[in-house]
Amino acid sequence: MDNLSLITCLCLILLQVHGQQYEESDPQEIKTILDAHNHQRETVSPSATDMYKMEWSDEAASNALAAARKCKFAHTPFQERKISQPFEAQCGENIHMSSADTGWRDIVENWASEKKDFVYGETSGDGSRMVGHYTQIVWANSHLVGCAKHYCHGTPYPYYSLCQYCPPGNIMGKEHRPYESGTSCTACRDSCDGKLCKMNLLAFVLICLTTVLPQVTSQDVEALDRLSCMHKSTQDYIVNRHNELRSTVTPNPANMLKLVNSNC
Repeated sequence: MDNLSLITCLCLILLQVHGQQYEESDPQEIKTILDAHNHQRETVSPSATDMYKMEWSDEAASNALAAARKCKFAHTPFQERKISQPFEAQCGENIHMSSADTGWRDIVENWASEKKDFVYGETSGDGSRMVGHYTQIVWANSHLVGCAKHYCHGTPYPYYSLCQYCPPGNIMGKEHRPYESGTSCTACRDSCDGKLCKMNLLAFVLICLTTVLPQVTSQDVEALDRLSCMHKSTQDYIVNRHNELRSTVTPNPANMLKLVNSNC
């Protein structure tokens, strides 16, 4: 093998290893992403009554990676931002591109730097205050996140990072109120972790309904099929979760029957 071929081979190996390391999210990186997001969510001003603790979604992360690999500094088509577990929902999206490798904490803080221009309950009117990245991060119901990175060769800003948030935030007409203001956690439907609400079955169903119901019109022939809570995967999740809770009651019941889904 001549020197040029050897150099080319080494370069290809290095690029491949670099790409793999940059794309994959290990457990520590996932923890960093969640900690950075939840820090922003629990330190909102004014404080939030209904801010859910953000958790990781492998499905959203997979979608984010597919989007990042396109190397386009543009939002993914809405129909490609969707998860099916634990319920079916569309997702919002934040994008970051840079000329140097940037850690996830710094990326989230960069998006969140828009909070200096955010005034709860007020809009700029002319759109001069750009706060959409921040409001997506602190959107109360957006409790699932998945992120990915990709190195885009031959571009001015090759380090491409992307997070998807489910259900989506920045709902038209509500952008200036990403959460309900008031004493922290007072609107939680279960327990609280610091200043963040913990997800439970009731909250899950209500978020499922309130996220999709506003999108349904009287002209929808298959309106029920568009309700997240009506999808079979979601029905199975709800029934299974009920049975899990029923199996843990104390003292052990002699007549506890297993719940099954009833299509009525």
